[in-house]
Amino acid sequence: MTDTFGLGLKWPNATRWNSVYLATERLMPIINEQGDDEFRSACANLGVSRCTDAEIAFLSESLL
Repeated sequence: MTDTFGLGLKWPNATRWNSVYLATERLMPIINEQGDDEFRSACANLGVSRCTDAEIAFLSESLL
């Protein structure tokens, strides 16, 4: 992701209660600035599952 978007992702872990929030907080600007299609394409290139429209909407609403 760093090569494509210039930002590395944060990974949630079990020892920090806010790690999921921080990971989501890092992910959403990438999706908003680059667009859903670009992000999904990068996920496909990395071989990870892609987010659906509903999942992206949920993540963006959870940061409000």
